[in-house]
Amino acid sequence: MPGNANIMDEQSTTIRLLVTAASSAIANRMISDLRHAGLSIKAAHTCKGDELATLLCTHSWDVLVCHSFPALSAPAVLQTVQQQEAPLSVLVVDDHIAATARQALFREGACDVIATNESERLARGISRESAYRQLHRRLAALELDFRQTAQRLSHLMDDSPAPYACMLDGLHIYCNSSYAALFEYPDTDTIRTTPFLDLVAQQDREKVRNLLQAMENNASICIRGLTLNRSVHALKCLFTPTRHNGKNCLQLKAEHDSGNAQYREELEKLQSRDLLTRLENRKSFTNRIEKAILKAYESRIFSALLVVELNALVDISSSIGKANANMVLNDIAAWLQKTIKMPFAAARLDAHVFGLLVYESNPDRIILLGREIRTQINKTLSPAMQDTREPGCSIGMSLINDNSHDAESVLERARTRLPQEHPENESPFSFCGNETGQHGASGILRYLQMALQQKKFRLAYQPVIDLKGQNRPGYEVLSRMLDSDGKETSPDTYLWLANLNGLGEQLDRLVASMVLEQLANQALEESLVLKITPNTLVSRTFLPWLSEQLSCRRVNCGRLTIEISEVDLYSTRDCALNFCHGLAELGIGISICHFGCAIDPYPILDEIKPAFIKFDVTLVRDIIYSTQQRSHVQKMIQTLHARNTKVLIPNVEDMDVLPVLWESGADFVQGFALQSPCHEMHYEFMVEKAITLAAQQ
Repeated sequence: MPGNANIMDEQSTTIRLLVTAASSAIANRMISDLRHAGLSIKAAHTCKGDELATLLCTHSWDVLVCHSFPALSAPAVLQTVQQQEAPLSVLVVDDHIAATARQALFREGACDVIATNESERLARGISRESAYRQLHRRLAALELDFRQTAQRLSHLMDDSPAPYACMLDGLHIYCNSSYAALFEYPDTDTIRTTPFLDLVAQQDREKVRNLLQAMENNASICIRGLTLNRSVHALKCLFTPTRHNGKNCLQLKAEHDSGNAQYREELEKLQSRDLLTRLENRKSFTNRIEKAILKAYESRIFSALLVVELNALVDISSSIGKANANMVLNDIAAWLQKTIKMPFAAARLDAHVFGLLVYESNPDRIILLGREIRTQINKTLSPAMQDTREPGCSIGMSLINDNSHDAESVLERARTRLPQEHPENESPFSFCGNETGQHGASGILRYLQMALQQKKFRLAYQPVIDLKGQNRPGYEVLSRMLDSDGKETSPDTYLWLANLNGLGEQLDRLVASMVLEQLANQALEESLVLKITPNTLVSRTFLPWLSEQLSCRRVNCGRLTIEISEVDLYSTRDCALNFCHGLAELGIGISICHFGCAIDPYPILDEIKPAFIKFDVTLVRDIIYSTQQRSHVQKMIQTLHARNTKVLIPNVEDMDVLPVLWESGADFVQGFALQSPCHEMHYEFMVEKAITLAAQQ
């Protein structure tokens, strides 16, 4: 290596580090610190611009660390990297860079600007950028492999005895010799200039047009094809979306048809249908959702999924008989197919659960559609329900947009909106529970998206008090969106829309980041309780993100508790259990709120082992006046204590209830009577004061 370039001994590592510094002593000290931090690196040092250019040309590097000094400043290093078009990340180390200069460095391509004494941050930055470079190289290798695979596939198609062609807007852009021979054309160039419909008999052309217009994935059709001399023969054509020479197109495989083609078509159609209702079955419907997600990502064409659950179907079956209940089910299915005017697909997902895929993304119009569905289904069920007070159906919804991941997560998200069996508290159509949302959902959604981007949220804290006075108060963290005037907005206005549009996880990440930043920057002894949305509960990416954040910020996991609603827990049982097991692995406590809504809420506690549970407010609403309710609460608390689970009583709005709760065995209390949510954590449940009485004369 030329000049003063000093290459360190190569070690078994993938991190290749290039350092620019005023002296080799500075570089050696930095490399020593990095190795003590656990990094194994191959490194080189230079202090001259021409040597830097040579090193960039002759070697491959992952990261460049620039200790800026007058002879080789950070802007000069960045300019050299750009001139050499070197694929590596640049980290600038300097203690005296103004804010405006930092912005200029970022614009010129610097990945980060780090102070000299921030060795841990530098190590994390090098690890991060090295990992990014490795991923970038893997992507380039995969792209090369993909191109080579495409070339091999093209050669296979050219030599294949099966007839293959590629079409774009009904015109051939590729076909092999077998395809040309199938239609008795002399060569591929001649048939390529012929539109595909000209190869189809007149009576089948409309059928082909309809298939191609409605096709979203694989599709097959039996047609009568025309040869060059206009003779007719039966063909079976299989269409598949693909790419050819960088263009989205349809691949066509054609073959001579044989056997009973009409029977095969009918069988393929029946295999996608539910036997009882003749709606689509779950498998077919899941494929439709996947296509809708693909449309959302590629074309930003959004849609909505509605999940309709017939709450009382089991009771109806026992009272009027299964056969009559099936007739009711068929009536509902027939109405869904014939009456709804929007383009949609309907499916039977479970014994008494329907799925509706609606090609509409305006929340206001979807809410109106949901009300229409609920009203009609309740009318259909009313004669069979007799005197039951339970609503006929409940409806959940999730929008399919560019925040959607896969069909199962979209289905789970819709199911979390279904109310549980406590109709006195839940509307049958639970996601339209506030007047603001009913009239201005689209406007609120736009503002919510902007607020998430600009982080226009503020945290509030409500104390969780230990009734026995043994522990310092903890705090439940609440988020408040700020309106255009900087005033706080009630969560009831926007939270349901966040869940509906898949923005709940983004909101939870923002709030969690704010909480972790506070825990890392302040010497707090209090524990914080963070409630998550149903979107996060079904997410497979939130826990890995949270683990990384906890590690980077060095936050004690024992000071954080995640709160999950029992309603969401039972709506998405499998996802929720996996999520809770992940929390336990991270050492984060679990709290269950709205406890007691389920018919048998205890068995799931053995699988989750929560730190504490929060009773549903209906269990303690009249505990002062009702001895029966007081006895019921005491038995529940005793059962929970036997499982080593502590109990929190929320919504305490009267101080007179505290002795009753203490006598019942409650561990924690929370409510407006103690303190309403505020922006500071300064609550004192017990205060020692010295009182001096004036002596009597």
